[in-house]
Amino acid sequence: MPFGLRLVAPLVRDRIELSGGEGGLCESYAVANPNPAARPSRSGWGGYVVASAAVALDPGRHVWLSVSPRYYVVNPAAYRDRWLQVYADLSLGWGARR
Repeated sequence: MPFGLRLVAPLVRDRIELSGGEGGLCESYAVANPNPAARPSRSGWGGYVVASAAVALDPGRHVWLSVSPRYYVVNPAAYRDRWLQVYADLSLGWGARR
């Protein structure tokens, strides 16, 4: 479960946004298996960093396309968990704009 802060910088007439953030996370991992010897489990604390770039595809800024890579680092006992996730999002929004 990740938690943290993210800063967003709107650019180019508010149609392009760059953001970055970091935070901590709590990892709890267990596998259900009837054999007690084959039940790997572990838990620990770690952190992550994330960056994102988003672009509005329409002038009214209702349709956004973004890419966000996130790198996780967790150090439970006797393990070194590292992984990278890359998200691509298409967001649709509506409502009043200032």
